[in-house]
Amino acid sequence: MRERTGALHPHLECGKLRDVQIPIPPIDEQNKILTFVRETDATFDSLYSGYARQLTLLSEYRAALIHECVTGQRPVFAAQSLVTQSS
Repeated sequence: MRERTGALHPHLECGKLRDVQIPIPPIDEQNKILTFVRETDATFDSLYSGYARQLTLLSEYRAALIHECVTGQRPVFAAQSLVTQSS
């Protein structure tokens, strides 16, 4: 009933919807758009992979630094200076 009477949009009826024209670009333009979207998506995927790798390496570095400080292999003050230098 909602679709037949346009309950969500006052004064919108199915009969009026049949007359609505929807512009669609030509096939060659659709293909260009698709190519652009795929290339952009590939770029974002590549950037995301790089950032994910960097986060993984930073997490591993942090864990190694903590381990060295806890086991006495690296003085805590030296580790603090490394952290402040990288910030």
